[in-house]
Amino acid sequence: GLQQMVRIGDYVALRTRMRDADGKINLDASKTRLYNVVSDPFEECDLSSRPEEADRLREMTAILDERLR
Repeated sequence: GLQQMVRIGDYVALRTRMRDADGKINLDASKTRLYNVVSDPFEECDLSSRPEEADRLREMTAILDERLR
């Protein structure tokens, strides 16, 4: 399936599962994960649900959205 990734500094946002059953892009069905790849190089701890990371996740998701157009 389609995936996107953006890195800003120590952080990576990774969006997966971007297609629905018909193969069309459906961002509502997607999942965006956030990792600090310096302190977590194997991307084992998804930070996307942490309230203190909400602004960072929103900023990085906006970049992914813009790149998709």
